[in-house]
Amino acid sequence: MSTADSLRIERAAAGAAELEAIGSMLFGHVDEVAAIVESRHFADERCRIVFDAALRLHREGRTVTAEAVAPLVARGGVSVDDLIQMVESVPHGLHAGYHAARVLAGSKRREFGYVMTAAKQSLADVTADVDDVLTATANALEGIRDASERQDETGVIGDALLAAMATPEAPRIETGLLDLDVLLSGGFAAGQLVTIGARPSVGKTALCSGIALAMARQRVPVLYLSLEMTQREMTSRLMSQSGIDGFGHSDALDDLSGLPLFIREAAGWTIERVETIARQYARRHHVQVVVVDYLSLIRPRDARLPRWEQVSDISRSLKLIALRNDLVVIAAQQLGRAIEDRPDHRPRMSDFRESGSIEQDSDILAAIERPTRPDEGDMTAARLHVLKHRNGSTGIIDLRFDPHRTLFRDAGFTA
Repeated sequence: MSTADSLRIERAAAGAAELEAIGSMLFGHVDEVAAIVESRHFADERCRIVFDAALRLHREGRTVTAEAVAPLVARGGVSVDDLIQMVESVPHGLHAGYHAARVLAGSKRREFGYVMTAAKQSLADVTADVDDVLTATANALEGIRDASERQDETGVIGDALLAAMATPEAPRIETGLLDLDVLLSGGFAAGQLVTIGARPSVGKTALCSGIALAMARQRVPVLYLSLEMTQREMTSRLMSQSGIDGFGHSDALDDLSGLPLFIREAAGWTIERVETIARQYARRHHVQVVVVDYLSLIRPRDARLPRWEQVSDISRSLKLIALRNDLVVIAAQQLGRAIEDRPDHRPRMSDFRESGSIEQDSDILAAIERPTRPDEGDMTAARLHVLKHRNGSTGIIDLRFDPHRTLFRDAGFTA
């Protein structure tokens, strides 16, 4: 049998499954079909129209039959003969779930084909970035799989309660800063997006890398994505924060080298690339925390959009990375200049640059306040303003900045 013949048979089978699923709905088995598929899963436009009409009738509490649906679908070009064909395709609706599952499988096959075709077309362009094409393709395929995996979820509160009772909540991950951990009821939790902001040279990277180092020392695997520093520069910083000022500290070096801390240079990466790498490290290396330094340097999906829309998409994508992969995502972000015009230089949520969606998407929003010049005050004194804590307390944490190690410590720390 030729490939063309196989495709024709496959398409005919998929078309028959769609008619059978709709026929089952017209026998009154609406819930069984709607629990598995949506109208977008049907290739036949007639089936999509009847599906939506049947679902509307069912939600209104009306009996779903071909006769009841007919007036609703006539304007969409679905004839009485079409409805008869759908009803006659199945003798009854007892196998509605089976027919719907076949429709879903056909939809996934089509989507897979579209993704592969788009990838081939993109690669045919010699100016296309191959890594970007691979990343976009991997994310599209992951989306198809995620959509199918969610079909089994009911969302019933009873099921959620049973799951919560059977699986204890994962312990929070301590930040290494005692007062901050107390305020946050133990530290950061999986699924959270934590955004840490500051003006340039105040200490965004110092705080993020210090937290990453403290978490890795708890044997929590951490992925650090640096969009403005090289791997060598980040390694030097981590050595400094560990008290290593040369290669004579063999014990300290052994300790640092044995930590589950992964450093990747991410300059020029798109948000799709960040998504892919985060997912890979979560699966392959059991990473629990991803640090992004910093948010505004991530390339958007569409550079033609206004800047605030680009940042909104990046911010929302980081939150989805945390939710879908059960990760803590810590993102550094630069604050706007308005903070410098205030007499007290106290940061606000509105200081997070370029998009209000950062305030909305973040579970924890914190900003660093620290003098950067001697005439502004003690340059080792710092405060961390926890401006937002979803379902928790906010407040101000006093910290001490060690300029020799570029490291933040608790205010009461003594060497």
